[in-house]
Amino acid sequence: MVQSGGQPDAVIDAAFDTFGWKGTRKGYVTKLTMMTNVRRAQALGCDGAEGMENMRRGQSPIVRRGEYFGDKMSVDPILPRAELTDLDNVLANLELMPMRMNSNKSAKLGPRQKEAARLFVWAGILEAAEVPWAASFANRPAASDTAPQPVVRAPAAPARPAKFGGSTRSPVSHRMDCRAIDSIVEDNLVAYGSRDEAIRAGKRPCPKGNP
Repeated sequence: MVQSGGQPDAVIDAAFDTFGWKGTRKGYVTKLTMMTNVRRAQALGCDGAEGMENMRRGQSPIVRRGEYFGDKMSVDPILPRAELTDLDNVLANLELMPMRMNSNKSAKLGPRQKEAARLFVWAGILEAAEVPWAASFANRPAASDTAPQPVVRAPAAPARPAKFGGSTRSPVSHRMDCRAIDSIVEDNLVAYGSRDEAIRAGKRPCPKGNP
């Protein structure tokens, strides 16, 4: 999309407009997932000429940046298809990630999966009866087209803005605005309030951003 001169969000809007999804709840939630995948591919260096050509041919692009360098990208459901067969190959439920990240992905239904279920029900992608394990997330707004607000986790310690972060599987720390943060799966992300706190936790500064 970017290689051809178009901005990803505009290309998605144009495509959705052709089959009536633009401005709908289903379109909103599907675009949310697709743009997350675009940002992840960009953060991992998969949007170069080689990666784009691989994707055009239906092949997996190779990670060219970050802790998963050299790994192939894979596609995996956010909510398990084994339990929700209606979500098989539904775009909103497919996330792009390195194969090693995929193999380390937790099978439990955590806050991220429950938030996805809530959004899918709100968008009409899922019926509430299909996700009884996420019942508290399944209520649609009564008379509003505003998307439900993301779940915000309460901090375990006195509230401080997270300025640095890193993966539990990597010895490197990054500023929270570093593109490498986008490549870290949520279950592995650890946040730090300062550079010194990250160093005390055994993390070394990112060689590019040098936080």
